[in-house]
Amino acid sequence: MENAHGSFIWYELLTGDITAAKAFYNGVVGWDIDAEAPPGGMDYRMIKASDGMAGGLMQ
Repeated sequence: MENAHGSFIWYELLTGDITAAKAFYNGVVGWDIDAEAPPGGMDYRMIKASDGMAGGLMQ
């Protein structure tokens, strides 16, 4: 399947402040970032776009 030019595929976002990144990306592009990390020790949270998954975020 071909992706349209300029469409999001997958992002890996590293940040020093997950709470601020969640607020920023939700407000600017409408992404919903999981509020809590899943169990297992690695603080990796999923980023969801309105059309599906967009990537992951970790501190």
